[in-house]
Amino acid sequence: MNLFKGTRLKSENGNTYIVEKTISIATGQGDIFLAHNERKEKYALKLFHKGDVKKLRAQIEMLIKRGQATDAYVVPIEIVEFDGRLGYIMEYIGKEYLPAAALFNGIEEDGRVVSLDWADKVALLYEIVNALCILNNANLGIMDVKFDNIKLDLEGLKVKILDTDTIVYTEDKSIVLGTTGFMPPLTMIGKEKPNKYNDVYAVAVLIFMSLIGIHPLEGARRDKKCNENIDTYLFGTHPLYVFHPHDNSNRPIPQDGYGRNQQIAIDKMDKYPEYFRKAMEQTFVDGIYDGKKRVTLEEWKEILERLYGDGYICENCGEEYFFENTFKECKACGKELQKPIFLQCDKNIPLFNGLTVFSDELFATENHYEVFKVVVTKYDKRYGLENRTRGEVVLRLKNGEERTFPRGEVFPIFLDSEIEVENKKIRFV
Repeated sequence: MNLFKGTRLKSENGNTYIVEKTISIATGQGDIFLAHNERKEKYALKLFHKGDVKKLRAQIEMLIKRGQATDAYVVPIEIVEFDGRLGYIMEYIGKEYLPAAALFNGIEEDGRVVSLDWADKVALLYEIVNALCILNNANLGIMDVKFDNIKLDLEGLKVKILDTDTIVYTEDKSIVLGTTGFMPPLTMIGKEKPNKYNDVYAVAVLIFMSLIGIHPLEGARRDKKCNENIDTYLFGTHPLYVFHPHDNSNRPIPQDGYGRNQQIAIDKMDKYPEYFRKAMEQTFVDGIYDGKKRVTLEEWKEILERLYGDGYICENCGEEYFFENTFKECKACGKELQKPIFLQCDKNIPLFNGLTVFSDELFATENHYEVFKVVVTKYDKRYGLENRTRGEVVLRLKNGEERTFPRGEVFPIFLDSEIEVENKKIRFV
């Protein structure tokens, strides 16, 4: 039974919620609605399809008791019931958050395609992996990590993870198996129950699709005739990594049957550093059936941090490159590649036009606020840094000359010069 606008529900804590509209119906485990309380504060309401209410209640009560692992998780706040169906109230994630599909192939919003800069992609992937690490360290897992249950805040480069009612102790039986393409092959074909290595597998799929642009097991075999469902064949019974070192029968093809130009994926993988390629091979070759051999979540955090530091983009088209590459021209647009200057402090940051540098990217701190923005100065179109801190920046040139720049002012970038801000010395290299 659908809930119509104005339907009133009372939680088990005695709070009243009034339904405003439907968000989604008959998807997954239940239906989602937008509701507000008597103070007009907005929340999301999930009603499960009729099922084992006792089992669902135990799961939701445990999640409420446990609370948020981090702000990234949207978790149950209190329980409601309606027409014999169990439900719960949770934080409402509005339109300011975009679907995580934008990491993969962009999304259409208000009639326009929204695609992410490479650096933003890596930063958001890091946020996802970091949030999952916190669960993993407590022997907890979602068991259904995918693009559909993640939302992105592009302004703050933060993420929200939905459908957290699937979280279980990794030694317990999960109430879901996962989603086709994001669960390991043995789980998909019913030979292995979901376990602590399932989220690790799904994360590797998500990273591969976001950065390379295709699924790691979907290549030339997509067009192969077989006696079973093609998705079951590709992701379950006959999984083969598209860049397998000894079997090239599932390579990405220049033009597949769906009109997709997969040569782009081949070119991208050729550019990525060896440690990234080895990590993917470790997961989708060595660890395709053995979860213990897969790259861990903590290792993925280190790899993403390293990628961010080793990478830069073509300033003409935004295509990503790495400092170990020897390309002189961009393979996407043909323009000359200009390797950026680095800011060197507790961490190294490559500078490119339009980049905002945050405190936790440059300093060894957990505080997240803007420090600099790379802009074009009035001096012969040189790049400069806009001071976005509350204090002053002191620029020291190689000859010993010093100048001070308050908040909002832009100062030019000079190799071998030094700046001081917030008692931190930073060099351009």
